[in-house]
Amino acid sequence: MMSSLARTNDYLTRMARDGTYEDQKTMCAAGNLYNIDIQIVSSLGVGGQSKFIPSASVSAATVYLGHFTENYSEHSVSLEQVTDHNGGSEDNYEDDIDAKSGPDSIVDDSGDTDMTADIAKGLHMVAERTKRSLNYT
Repeated sequence: MMSSLARTNDYLTRMARDGTYEDQKTMCAAGNLYNIDIQIVSSLGVGGQSKFIPSASVSAATVYLGHFTENYSEHSVSLEQVTDHNGGSEDNYEDDIDAKSGPDSIVDDSGDTDMTADIAKGLHMVAERTKRSLNYT
């Protein structure tokens, strides 16, 4: 039987390889290490999202990651930080035409100001375009 230390070492070796995707353990560890909230927004929509909150009582910032879950493969992407818990807010992005992940900047300006919903819609649109370009059905 494999010892707990050997299992941990095997896990860490596997996770350190290029091309290995995150899992809940690494997201929790990263959130605690850097004292950040990690919000993963799925292309499946708002219901498919996950949030990892550090054990510290107040986190320094929120980091947003996108997760494509469509048929062709699973893939994660980083999204620009949009909320700084130390004074910044989403409002700082409203007049910034270069903001890549502020409210309504990923999809058209349809009046929807829910940032998470916009990110999910944008991820879904990109996934659909990618599937079409790769001829996936």
